[in-house]
Amino acid sequence: MGHTVRRTRSAFLLPMAIPLTIAACFAILVHAQRSTSVPRYEVDASWPKPLPNNWLIGQVGGLAVDKHDHIWIHQRPRSLTDDEKGAVPNLPIRTEPRSLCCKPAPSVMEFDSEGNLLQAWGGPEDPGKCKAPECIWPANEHAIFVDGDDNVWLSGNGPNDRMLLEFTRDGRFLKMIGGWVHVFAPSGRSARSLFKRWPIAADCPSAC
Repeated sequence: MGHTVRRTRSAFLLPMAIPLTIAACFAILVHAQRSTSVPRYEVDASWPKPLPNNWLIGQVGGLAVDKHDHIWIHQRPRSLTDDEKGAVPNLPIRTEPRSLCCKPAPSVMEFDSEGNLLQAWGGPEDPGKCKAPECIWPANEHAIFVDGDDNVWLSGNGPNDRMLLEFTRDGRFLKMIGGWVHVFAPSGRSARSLFKRWPIAADCPSAC
């Protein structure tokens, strides 16, 4: 009788053990694959490298990577606090510098993959790149995109920013689509401008 019970239990447990063993092996295999394929990120405190001209970066509104693996940012120099930009006057708060550090950097900055600054241009710290009324710089810098021809596209997300700007990679102004909101139509839409531009993308299968 006892032998019969043991044989019965073995016959009952064996079919259950096989799929459980297979499932366990599969789970171990998936975990091993995931542990090797999932990227691990760490903050690189040395990136970017120290900036020239006593510059300091404000809030970063947009980031893009071009076909050369260069990193572009569209940053907001006006977001720096008074003590952060102490090396320059800050009207109407003060007319003289208050400290040795620092100065707001231009809004558009290009870095190589190692974090070296290659160039910087545009924005309130470099007003010669964009002169109204042909070019109106956004009140709050936001998106950036570098297309297959190395032209740089910029937009803003301030209350009145309704423009899309195109520059060459070295900051020469090419064109503006839209503009700054002055008059609103009854529907709430600007009669002469775009809505706020946030992400920027290009449909260029041959050039990108």
